[in-house]
Amino acid sequence: MKYTRTFTVHSHDISAAGYLRPTAVLREMQETAEYATAADGPSMDELRARGYAYVVARMTVSLYGDLFAGDTVEGETWAADLGGPLTCGRCYRLLRDGAPMAEAVASFALLDLAARRPVRVSSVPVNYRTDELLELDLPARLTLPPRERFSLVGERPVYYSETDRNGHMNNTRYADLVCDFLPAPQTRRPVRFSLSYLSEAAAGETLKVYRADAGDGVFFFRTVRRDGKTNLEAEIVTEEN
Repeated sequence: MKYTRTFTVHSHDISAAGYLRPTAVLREMQETAEYATAADGPSMDELRARGYAYVVARMTVSLYGDLFAGDTVEGETWAADLGGPLTCGRCYRLLRDGAPMAEAVASFALLDLAARRPVRVSSVPVNYRTDELLELDLPARLTLPPRERFSLVGERPVYYSETDRNGHMNNTRYADLVCDFLPAPQTRRPVRFSLSYLSEAAAGETLKVYRADAGDGVFFFRTVRRDGKTNLEAEIVTEEN
């Protein structure tokens, strides 16, 4: 069973190329999930009051078509079993006129906020709607090229305006961040991408951005914090506009 909501694409979420930017795609998907968890319980605020929070570990997205300002979109989301005790899954779909425009699968860990460590997802009973796990056309594991294949392509500060209630860069923001470091980003659009979140980046942090070009429009990214810890690993498949 899936939770659904309908929303309208706003003009301020449209990229220079004229379609919904990747970060806005992620934001609308996760907004749909916020409504779903609030409807079914526990909500994210209720979970936090109990001393827990879901932390996204990886998000894999396939984009099938462009969404434009004024489009009426149906967002769907549902929980899905990933088969492990420490991770849970959530699937997302955005549809226009019944046709899928984007699909995504995310894996989450359940964090004990006091201990700052993951616990079994069964530690908190939930009533979330479940359905079959989506099968997307990206591999289950993100495998990056060797480090020597990566080149430093720039640095990127983390601004206060990009942070969430934990003071860390909101996970949806990373989609635009890595797209900004594509070669000639105005000529390419992402059609598939996978983001693996390895460590948080607080406001005031400066991230070094490394890129490896695999050819055929495929790019790999790694962002590194000042302390040397890897913050994000990503794969983006693009095509020409």
